[in-house]
Amino acid sequence: MSSNSDHPKPLPSIRRFITTHDSSGKSCYSKDLDEPLNFWKVSAGEGNSADFELGYVTEGLPIPLADDKDLSTFKDAYANKEKSGLVKHGGTILRYCDIPPGSKSQMHRTVSLDYGILINGELECLLDSGETRTIHPGDVVIQRGTNHQWFNRTEQWARIVFILFHATPVEINGRALGEDQGGMELPDSH
Repeated sequence: MSSNSDHPKPLPSIRRFITTHDSSGKSCYSKDLDEPLNFWKVSAGEGNSADFELGYVTEGLPIPLADDKDLSTFKDAYANKEKSGLVKHGGTILRYCDIPPGSKSQMHRTVSLDYGILINGELECLLDSGETRTIHPGDVVIQRGTNHQWFNRTEQWARIVFILFHATPVEINGRALGEDQGGMELPDSH
């Protein structure tokens, strides 16, 4: 499999626009956070890698919007984004993932409910049961704490956006199925 340094990435850059309110209550765009997103490389094991970026992070439900508390949570998370796990305990994460041609993740599981929406390219999602689905732009995978693995079997980059909600673990025969990163070089979720 190849790494992202083997292939130039033709995917468009992404900008993030966060709305807020001015002192009179009018809607406006926040000027506190960078608009362009800056990806970082994450090792997926066995010589594979992907580029990650943090779109947004929240803590608690309902999400505290008063006094821009959610913006403060996100600023703190963004300052330490490369130390964040896949899931924000007690919160949500919006994450972009760019997967190079001919690359794969490890089989892994998070304790979360994830909406994975493919934006560019084509990916295959393999479950530990052996079942697979090929997803195309606009398709969504709703991942419910299952063991799964991503493959980009094409010669094109793929971009998938994940919205991850911290969840309670699935229990099978009295055994809780916890997080298992399968050797990906990421901190544990916290």
